[in-house]
Amino acid sequence: MKLLHSLLLTGALLSTSAVTFPTLAAMGNGQMAGMNMDAKTTAAPVQYHATGVVKALNGKTVTIAHQAIEQLNWPPMTMRFDLSGYKGAALSAGENIDFTFHQTTTGYALDTTHTR
Repeated sequence: MKLLHSLLLTGALLSTSAVTFPTLAAMGNGQMAGMNMDAKTTAAPVQYHATGVVKALNGKTVTIAHQAIEQLNWPPMTMRFDLSGYKGAALSAGENIDFTFHQTTTGYALDTTHTR
């Protein structure tokens, strides 16, 4: 009985393989023509919006005391933002701003500002 069961199972597997493998081979890579498999895709970073007051600047970072940010479930706090990618208007201490920022591997970076 055990031998019969093994023979039936082996036969079923072989017959499935006989149909499946030629079908897969016939499909080839036709759908992949022209695709650049080396290309790396990265999603755009999520931007967060906030309101705050510029407290300090040092050329590389800006320190902002911001209001609560619901999107992140953050209370009001003072924090530093990287300026390396910032292309907006010059900022000055004491300025009330609306701003956008995103998370980086080392912290947060300022994206845009609008004086209030």
